[in-house]
Amino acid sequence: MAHTRMRQKMESLPIRHISAKSSFKATQINVAYFGRKDPRYGDGNNQDRDDIDAISILGMGTVEWIVKSVNSEYSGDDGFDVTNSEINLENLTVIYPVEDGLNISSSTVTINKQIKVDMSLSSAPDRELFDLEVDNGSSNKGRTAR
Repeated sequence: MAHTRMRQKMESLPIRHISAKSSFKATQINVAYFGRKDPRYGDGNNQDRDDIDAISILGMGTVEWIVKSVNSEYSGDDGFDVTNSEINLENLTVIYPVEDGLNISSSTVTINKQIKVDMSLSSAPDRELFDLEVDNGSSNKGRTAR
């Protein structure tokens, strides 16, 4: 009987799930020759048809992504890709990516000191210095312009 009462009390206790956020801290990230360009017959979302960017950041916030400087050279696709995130950097350098220099989708990226994007000549049909896109509604997310 005592066991049953104790069990009933335990079942009625609220349970809190504490999930730690991910965190990535670095002074500097240097990458060269990372990634893979779009397949011959176009990009897709499966393993055989997806391009691969030099650096892709997905769903990160300012307290999770703590990186001062990123240097991306000769990427197989986009040099620096950020989706559904809000991040800060002091310096960002992208040199000769195959496609976009920066692909920023539904995100806020703040560069506090210096940004350098150097593009080579290319005949790629879908290529931008800055490709700013909206994937999930307004990237402004209710904020007012500053």
